[in-house]
Amino acid sequence: MEQWFARYEFAVRLNMAASCALATTVAEILALGGPGAREEYLRLNLDYIPSTGSERLREAVAGWYRRIGAGGVQVTTGASEAIFILMNVLLEPGDIIVVEDPVYQSLYAVAESIGVRVKKWPLRPENRFRPDVDELERLLGPGVRAVVVNHPHNPTGAMLSTEDQRRLVELADRFGFWLVSDEVYRGTVYDERDVLPPAADFGGRAVSIGDMTKPFGLGGLRIVG
Repeated sequence: MEQWFARYEFAVRLNMAASCALATTVAEILALGGPGAREEYLRLNLDYIPSTGSERLREAVAGWYRRIGAGGVQVTTGASEAIFILMNVLLEPGDIIVVEDPVYQSLYAVAESIGVRVKKWPLRPENRFRPDVDELERLLGPGVRAVVVNHPHNPTGAMLSTEDQRRLVELADRFGFWLVSDEVYRGTVYDERDVLPPAADFGGRAVSIGDMTKPFGLGGLRIVG
């Protein structure tokens, strides 16, 4: 899929497949930063920083969560790198993961590429593509190392309920798997009451992936917390 995008995404006049907010300019970002932001930006040091990201940035990202501080944040160049790192750190050849289906390709393809077996957890149109947690329990068993979810969901837009999210975290604790929650669309809802809390706020075996592209139109920054 990424190869298809690389070939066509920037070579067409009209892109009907875009899935992120309208791109934001540097001028707009500096205006949001308030007085002195432009001068601070021009003084920005482009030297190496810690591999986890600068302390200031990680503290800002941690402000989006209730249960984690800067030490629980890893900054990467885009959510795709975060997915790649997680799959290679958490999984080994022969492990099993359960992944919602359909879902963004790299959420299962990276695992497959390192010899991990993928079990599909179907999202059914008759259930408005909402995941059935009872069905997930039937898919769990020996060797399941991770369960991968993505909400708000790509490509259907379906939402996981807060109660079902809590159940997923409880299952992770009970069965000992990692809950990998792709939350790159977090906040892209019409009603703020529908914003789903990050999975990382529910338990120690949950990992949240967020990015700056989908909700803020800042794909050019290539960073993610």
